[in-house]
Amino acid sequence: MLVIALPLLAQEDEIERPKTEELLPETTALFVQVEDIYDFIEKAKETGVGQVFQTPEIAGLVEGMYGEAEKAYDQVKDSVGLELDDIRNFPNGEMTFAIVAPKRADLQFALMVEIDEESDAVQNIFARGEEFLLEQGEEMEVDDRGDIEFQSFTADGQRITMFIKDGLMVTSNSAELSQQMVDRWMGRTVDKIRPLTENRKFVTVMNRCRGTKETPPETRFYIDPISIARGATRGNVGAQAVINFLPLFGLDGLSAIGGSTIYDELGFESVAHVHVMLANPRAGLFKMLALKPGDYEPESWVPEDVNNYVSTSWDFQQTIAEIGKIVDTFQGDGAFQTEIEENVNEEIGMDFQEDILTLLTGRVSYMTLVDLPATFNSQYQVVAIELTDLDKFEEFREKVFARFEEDGDLEDIEKIEYKGVPYWAEAEENRIGRSERIRERIAERGGQNGSENVFDPEAAQSQPCVGVIGNSLIIASHPKFLEKAIDTERGELPSLVDEEEFAETTETLVKLLRNDMPSAVFFQRPAAGFEMMFDLAGGEQVQGLMDLIDSDEDEPNEFIGGFRRVMEENPLPEFDEVRSYFAPSGGFITDDDTGYHMMFFQMKYDR
Repeated sequence: MLVIALPLLAQEDEIERPKTEELLPETTALFVQVEDIYDFIEKAKETGVGQVFQTPEIAGLVEGMYGEAEKAYDQVKDSVGLELDDIRNFPNGEMTFAIVAPKRADLQFALMVEIDEESDAVQNIFARGEEFLLEQGEEMEVDDRGDIEFQSFTADGQRITMFIKDGLMVTSNSAELSQQMVDRWMGRTVDKIRPLTENRKFVTVMNRCRGTKETPPETRFYIDPISIARGATRGNVGAQAVINFLPLFGLDGLSAIGGSTIYDELGFESVAHVHVMLANPRAGLFKMLALKPGDYEPESWVPEDVNNYVSTSWDFQQTIAEIGKIVDTFQGDGAFQTEIEENVNEEIGMDFQEDILTLLTGRVSYMTLVDLPATFNSQYQVVAIELTDLDKFEEFREKVFARFEEDGDLEDIEKIEYKGVPYWAEAEENRIGRSERIRERIAERGGQNGSENVFDPEAAQSQPCVGVIGNSLIIASHPKFLEKAIDTERGELPSLVDEEEFAETTETLVKLLRNDMPSAVFFQRPAAGFEMMFDLAGGEQVQGLMDLIDSDEDEPNEFIGGFRRVMEENPLPEFDEVRSYFAPSGGFITDDDTGYHMMFFQMKYDR
């Protein structure tokens, strides 16, 4: 018997504690987990951005800003009663937060933190917690149930239960939930409530987001929004009535959303997955979200230095059809078509379905571009809609503009021509007028403290414009983008489609997709965004804004003063010195029977 029993006892001692999703019930509606907080931080330091903050040129600035944060905390330390290091060193590994939505009870929460019970940080926090309870006239109650010791107290009118086992601290506002978790931990059956690992939606979403490595992702999240909404509005008749309308819009088809972050996956710095699980068949708004798979080579006019590029295609016919069904549900059969006839067809003398909707191929692209030297308006926002017939679109534009002119709505728009290509933009006097009004408000606040670095309102404003380049209708936040796109289309500037980083990212994307066709593609060049931040940080615009904020000589802003001091002592390097740390990233969306799956990957920087 000893020969048989001793190996079994030894094996039992080696059993690891269950995973947190094995302890939680299947009715868990929110699950957010960091597998190991310190491992996550260390891996983040190995990324390109993490390495930038450790370079000698930047490390001093980071340390200085952290020092300012410590000074700010010192002002509230006495009321908190804890050192900053105690708070920072409290977690010792995994951190998980969950919200449970029982079918006939209020929402419950559970916070699970892996700790080192013997550490000074944990002991100090526990001691401060007991002091705080005594200050509030409360006491910690202890309930020793043999295999576990429960501690409970009241905070903000809620009874909080806590227990610690095998280095995992579990806190919850439900004693019943805490006991269920202990029962699962000890291998006991919980009647009628299965664990979260047997929730079909959770399993489906997490399987799609687990990556290829055997080790778990560094972070994960899962949310069942409908269950949370129902639980949060329990007892609220009005809110529950609103939720009961969700099926009319097809919103009840949003089953779950989940995702993960994985470092050093498939040769990338990081990979992020997001899965939107939808009911099948789809209806309402989710059928309206009719993304189409396609080939998304950038348009010929897209400049090579855009820092974000997203392109997708919509089945606009299906989108309009679903909108019509929803409108008719509330207003009666034929109501949507009547609205189209009266407010579109008769107004401009064109048929919406035949003459307007057919102008759209369905492809829509979004991009941003940073224009240096940087101002608060240096990042231009752009939306492009692909057209099927330029002549018919021009006919449509002329009719719309004629209708606007009758109503006097064209006074604020001016026509501009650049190298023979016309576009329309907000009138210059409108933007100047807004700037003058902003200056007046600044003056009313006492000016800008006599600084030579004046905050210029005009540099912080957009100037919306629209034009047709190639076969795309382009809506941009500033004419500078349109003019650059025109130069690119004419071959005077290089295009994104020929850019080296984009080509490398696209090649990687094709390999990851294998035989799948994407419903959307993503490309990002983070270097451009960081270069804008570097340029802004030491520029006149930021200095002027800080002067404006810190214009009261009697009560100077301590945060602004500290920021300035740190910047002066640790000036930023030339961006070219750190540019190589910022590798491009890409991603895509695919569509299958379970919903939409998104994958984003960060290329490795040039070491």
